[in-house]
Amino acid sequence: MTEQEREERKSLSQPEPGREPLPQPSEPESHPQQAPQQAPQPEPPAMAEPTSEPAQPHRAEAEARPESDETAPAQAALPPTGEPAPTPEPQFPPPAGFWRRFGAWVLDYLLLAITLLFLGLMFRQWSYALGPRGRPIGLVAVLLYYGLLNSRLAGGQTLGKRLFRIAVRDEHNRPISPLRSLLRTAIWVLPFALNGFASGNLVLDWLAAVLALGLFGALVYTMLFNRKARQGIHDLLVRTYVVYLRGTPQAAFPKTWTFHWVVVGLWMVTAVVLVSAVTVAGRLTLEDAVSSRDEALMEAVGRELLQDPRVIHVFVSKGPVYMYISRPGESYRRQYMTMRVVVWHRGPISQKDAEALAFEVARRVLEMAEQHKVSFDVLYVHIIYGFNLGVVWWRTGYYFGGPVTEWRRRLRSRSLDAGTPVVDILPRHGGPALQAFQTRTLLSKTRPSW
Repeated sequence: MTEQEREERKSLSQPEPGREPLPQPSEPESHPQQAPQQAPQPEPPAMAEPTSEPAQPHRAEAEARPESDETAPAQAALPPTGEPAPTPEPQFPPPAGFWRRFGAWVLDYLLLAITLLFLGLMFRQWSYALGPRGRPIGLVAVLLYYGLLNSRLAGGQTLGKRLFRIAVRDEHNRPISPLRSLLRTAIWVLPFALNGFASGNLVLDWLAAVLALGLFGALVYTMLFNRKARQGIHDLLVRTYVVYLRGTPQAAFPKTWTFHWVVVGLWMVTAVVLVSAVTVAGRLTLEDAVSSRDEALMEAVGRELLQDPRVIHVFVSKGPVYMYISRPGESYRRQYMTMRVVVWHRGPISQKDAEALAFEVARRVLEMAEQHKVSFDVLYVHIIYGFNLGVVWWRTGYYFGGPVTEWRRRLRSRSLDAGTPVVDILPRHGGPALQAFQTRTLLSKTRPSW
């Protein structure tokens, strides 16, 4: 190569200012741009590590598993950023309707009534010996049946509720405890248990009447008109629902409208006013018709008759009976003072024995009336027997009644013939007579009362 060619090559290898140098033909084998293409080649040894050391990845996975298990639920519970939380699925069955609940109650009541009636008739010696005192047995049976089966012990279902696919639940849709269920049952049973309660104490009788009338009215109102939540007063007080298990689930149980609480409160106040007014009016009327000597006589008759071992229970009352007398040309009202004695016999009694007991009762009553200087026009004597188990009762007996003058005549003669006319108060030639004595017999047998 000549010197001139060397200078030309040298001038070409030097770049001009502002211009990139041309690539040299002798340097393509060691070009630096080929290095990135060969860089991924060292990675296969790293991927081949599991085959050479298989225990290390499993050990690392085992060490990392507890941490991943603990964090997984929290990560799953958290919604993605920017998205709303998922809506929970409905899990509350709808409240049961009135007719389903009423049908279940009727079925349960019939089941209890038939069972107690069968037991009462099967064990007559035991049930007749109790008489009206067996009423608490029926109340205890109702409390145990409804209280235990409506609790978590039986899934909140009596036999009637199980048939109608309904159940008792609390506000969280869970079965309630036995104690809570017993309290719920006692609230709706109380009005029926207090019906006809008479202790002789004015305050206790007034309180029983207020509770019976107030709770019964509140129960009827809430069962009929609380259509949204379908909660009776017993459900409202213990915070329970009766639900239809086959119904479409909903997000939550409905709440009872506050207006229903206001109506229940007003009704309880009304019950207090009504019972107070009736009590005062009754006492005033009774004071006009019944004196202190009358009350002393009735108490003495009750104590005297209860000493007889054949007698279980005695009820004595005295009061006026008003009869409207009408005949050609005139009509008027006449008052007759009556004494009524109801004797509950211990066990069955024949007609002949009932007659003898009735005349013995009449003799004692008339003798004690003379001692207390009390007079009356008509005397009734009822001899009954049977049983009363609260839920169901059965009784029958004999009825005797007539004017006091006829009772005295028969007691003197010691004769009694069924069918003999003994109840004429006035002569038969068109004179006024008591409508109640048109049977013209002193003796008649009553029908069984269920």
